[in-house]
Amino acid sequence: MHENSIDQAAGSWWRKLTDRGRVAVVAFGAFSLIAAAGPAIAGVSNPSSAEASAAAVSCTPRERADALSAEEARVTQLLAGHTTLLNQADVDSLAHVGAQPGGITYAIKPHEFASVGGMGLTFLNPNPGYTPGLPTLLFYRPAPGATPAELLDPAHKDFPYELAGWGYAGQYNPGVAPGFSQDRALHCLKPTDWFVHERSAHPGDTWQNIPVPPAEAPGHHGDAPGSTPPSAQECGCLLDMDNGVGMAHPRMWDIHFWLQPDNPSAGPAVSILNPGTPIPGFDPGVGTGFFYPEGAVTSSAASKDMNHSMHSGHQSQ
Repeated sequence: MHENSIDQAAGSWWRKLTDRGRVAVVAFGAFSLIAAAGPAIAGVSNPSSAEASAAAVSCTPRERADALSAEEARVTQLLAGHTTLLNQADVDSLAHVGAQPGGITYAIKPHEFASVGGMGLTFLNPNPGYTPGLPTLLFYRPAPGATPAELLDPAHKDFPYELAGWGYAGQYNPGVAPGFSQDRALHCLKPTDWFVHERSAHPGDTWQNIPVPPAEAPGHHGDAPGSTPPSAQECGCLLDMDNGVGMAHPRMWDIHFWLQPDNPSAGPAVSILNPGTPIPGFDPGVGTGFFYPEGAVTSSAASKDMNHSMHSGHQSQ
């Protein structure tokens, strides 16, 4: 499908998300960003990335580690004072991190307070465009003492939360991953570092993830754009976005970066789930909710062109 057709199919759709009596109304462009559900495999990375993309970039392993360390430095600088969330006031303060006047950033919790296994508490930045250094997703590890029931409860807050990682995500163009060739910190990324976050619904009762994939032939997982969010009828779940009950999103490109406090010189790890001690939570669905496409993947020549075509919209509180 042509990129313009994808934009037209997705259109602009309104989301209403309720948080303790506050309603944030967000107009998204051709995509929205969330996390998903399904079998957890900690630190999963693309098994074919080394051989399939060896020639895609010219970075040596040391150059890649240094570049990713620069990405970590600027993101942690952005989040200075927000790497530990002690209470609701700290959560609310994320809405204004890096925001332009009158704007919001990390004001949306796509799973409310339910923790995603291997990812944790997730925050979404609804602002348009891939902006290096201003991630679209933040991931926080919940308190170690949280019980399984508490971790799955979308209304239960498991303070304190510690920053575990971040990510970038957006419109899915089959076979063409985003590219940041001119960015000092992200230019070493390979097309096969990117994975697909499946078209999914987050029901308003559990706020977990129900993947609703588009029709595809066997052996072609990832070939379809999946450019419209699923309906309540498709997912068979509690979903009414007009009234702030749950949310849904189309298929999208996704990439996650994870802090490695035990190996800081390596820079952040790039994988679907966090490496090391797994973050507890509901099943993220590796292979269903998150997967590497089966077809060949190249990189877009200019991420700025993707920024323009992927997003149109505004947000308000």
